[in-house]
Amino acid sequence: MLRQDECSSRHGQSRQTEASQSNSGTRQVLPNIITKYCQEPEQQQMLSFIESLMADITVKDQQLIALYQQIIALNKQRNEEVSAKNQKIFELENQLRQFKLRELNYE
Repeated sequence: MLRQDECSSRHGQSRQTEASQSNSGTRQVLPNIITKYCQEPEQQQMLSFIESLMADITVKDQQLIALYQQIIALNKQRNEEVSAKNQKIFELENQLRQFKLRELNYE
């Protein structure tokens, strides 16, 4: 059985190594490292707590992704509306120029 300080030391070293190898897999690697090196009941409670936090973070990440997708969709819609309005303004300005040219030709 590892002592608390040995567990913390090994956990910290392993976590740094694993995290540097793959940031995207950190959430999966961390519990594996703790399970491997930390077997005492208190440490298992900490593992359960960390796993619940990580599950909560995953849910929050999914919510953020959904919000970003909504923002992107709204921005796209707004850009399309602005483009349509700009096109209409361009057309009206052209009509006004043509009208002014016709007026000048009549004078």
